Amino acid sequence: MVSSLHLARNRLASPYRFDVEPDDLVRILHDLEAAGEALVAIFHSHPGTPAVLSPSDLREARYPVVQLVASLVEPEAPVMRAWRIGTDGVDEVRLLVE
Repeated sequence: MVSSLHLARNRLASPYRFDVEPDDLVRILHDLEAAGEALVAIFHSHPGTPAVLSPSDLREARYPVVQLVASLVEPEAPVMRAWRIGTDGVDEVRLLVE
């Protein structure tokens, strides 16, 4: 279960690629540790493509957590899907929003 949200800037300042600003990553990990919480998911959006992990998402995944991807192809009806990357490949995770 997700209990907090921590925003990060895009070091690349690009609408097509994302890399967390290193200072933000340090702050987020410190804040989680101080609160006794763990990193359980990473969220990002795909403004013009479906809510599936891209080749660069797979290549650059650094943490063994759920990857939440929101597709904004249809801004009036965004789609969010969740994925887990494991040693056996990529599996979609059931997403429950309450």
